[in-house]
Amino acid sequence: LARENKPMKRRAESAEDLSAKKPREDFSASKNDSPLVLIQCDQDQVCSVEDIPDGNIKVPIATPARTHVKLTRDTKTVIIIKKWEDKGATNAMTDLCQHLKEEYGTRILVEPHVVKELPSYDIEPMDLKHPGRDVDFVIVLGGDGTLLHLNSLFQGASSIPPVIGFALGSLGFLVPYEFEGYKEHIKTIMSEDPLEVSLRLRLIGELKTNKEGDPAITYQALNEILIDRGTSPYLTKLEFYVDDQLATHIQADGVIISTATGSTAYSLSAGGPVLPPSVPAILVTPICPHTLSFRPLVLPDFVRLRIRVPDDARSTAFVSFDGRNLTEIPRGGEVSVRISPWPVPTVCLLPPIVEWFRSIKHRLNWNVRELQKPMPLNDK
Repeated sequence: LARENKPMKRRAESAEDLSAKKPREDFSASKNDSPLVLIQCDQDQVCSVEDIPDGNIKVPIATPARTHVKLTRDTKTVIIIKKWEDKGATNAMTDLCQHLKEEYGTRILVEPHVVKELPSYDIEPMDLKHPGRDVDFVIVLGGDGTLLHLNSLFQGASSIPPVIGFALGSLGFLVPYEFEGYKEHIKTIMSEDPLEVSLRLRLIGELKTNKEGDPAITYQALNEILIDRGTSPYLTKLEFYVDDQLATHIQADGVIISTATGSTAYSLSAGGPVLPPSVPAILVTPICPHTLSFRPLVLPDFVRLRIRVPDDARSTAFVSFDGRNLTEIPRGGEVSVRISPWPVPTVCLLPPIVEWFRSIKHRLNWNVRELQKPMPLNDK
């Protein structure tokens, strides 16, 4: 699964090509009887040109309300990712493998080290270089951290198969289903009916140290990319660019760049807004900024961000991706961030927005309060 440009109404050209042409030469109303021509460009500067015959610009709903996928192969191949060295997850995986083999004849792939834990079952090690090849769906047994671990296995230009998660961890915000009902959930997935999924956007972060010989480090994060001061006693001083334009300087303990999925993680703890995962946005949440006016931002998904440590900064900074790959950013180094075209499609057994509200209410106790009592009735 990948996000792609919508079909073009008339033709597609680059922004540079459009700007080099004379408006009346190519898009005049005399040729097509349209008083308006709408030109829209994506983040790669690929533009669509659409005639507006009646002169009324209508904005379509960019984010689909419901998204479905359908598994078409008769014999399914599934990856099972379980919580690291957890006895409960191992026992659950034993029951799950037995059920998948006996009921559906499923081919089961696991991480190489897990094969040794279940030697009596017909399971195979997954291909870590091409993890999604010929895989129909993924089952996660664990908590939110296990889902983030799954994300770490699918890096590069790689599509992630549909994912269903069973909560065997502490919180289970991203893996909302209880394992006790796994047989019914698996039956739903194995049926010929389309599966509803939530396409959780990821961030692509690229670190450039600007040191000769240092390769760029690229990682796709599901929750957030964190840039902070590490062990330094000084505030981080960062240059914050939006589409290569300097927007502001950040002077704080750090800054969190997160997805809508990550809005209920570290960003939430730092005072950021809460967004459903279907919202195509990038969140910018400062960590303890030394100013009263630096509020969290919600930016559209097409922007490209760049966070640079200036040459005159008192100290270096550090970057991590979903809490992994902690790396120092030297003076003059920078991290660029953009939305990845490869989302994480999580299976939803209810409409995604319904499941999301259930999660924030039951897992985060969102807006939990005793209801106001009615006024006592007056005899008069």
